[in-house]
Amino acid sequence: MMSSGALSVVLPTGWRRVDVGDGKGLSLTALSKGAGQQLRSLVDDVADGFGATETTFAAACFPPHEPSALAASMIVNRLGDSPRTIGELELELKAQGVTPLRRCSLGVGPAFERLATEVVEVDGDDVEVVSLQFFLPRPAMGSLLVSFSTPVVPLADQFVAVFRAIADTMRLQ
Repeated sequence: MMSSGALSVVLPTGWRRVDVGDGKGLSLTALSKGAGQQLRSLVDDVADGFGATETTFAAACFPPHEPSALAASMIVNRLGDSPRTIGELELELKAQGVTPLRRCSLGVGPAFERLATEVVEVDGDDVEVVSLQFFLPRPAMGSLLVSFSTPVVPLADQFVAVFRAIADTMRLQ
C-alpha cells in the first residue's frame, strides 16, 4: 500500500511510485527520455486541463521486457481547497464541460468517472492515450482527480479494468 497525505492506494506488482516533488519514489530524470517526457506531459496536461492546484501522487507501470517504455500511469491531483459535496462537484464539472461523466461508487465513496481517448504531445509527437479519470468530492477539503492513462491502446480494455480495481482500493486517511 502506498500513501500520499490523505490518500492510500494498493498498486499491483510492476507499478512504481514516481517523485512529484515530495522526494518519494522514482525520479522523472531517472526514467528513460521517452518515458520520463511522456509522464511529465501527462502530469502537465491533467493539471492544466482541470485546474489542479497540486499534484500529490504519481505512479507508473513499465513493461518488464522494455522498462524504458511507459505502459500506464496514475496521477492524483488536488482540485482546489474548497470543500465540495457530490452534487456541487457534478455541477462544477458540467459547467466546465467535462464529459462524458458517469456516477460511480468506489471504496472511498461516491465519485464521477470519465473514460476518454485523448492525444498528448510528447517530445513534439502526438501520442494517443486512453484515460480513465475519477473525480472524488471531499466535503472536508478540496476534491481529488485521480487520472489513469495508457498509451497501449490495443490493451485499453484490460488496462481500464486494472485502473478501476486500483481506484477501488483507494482510502482516505
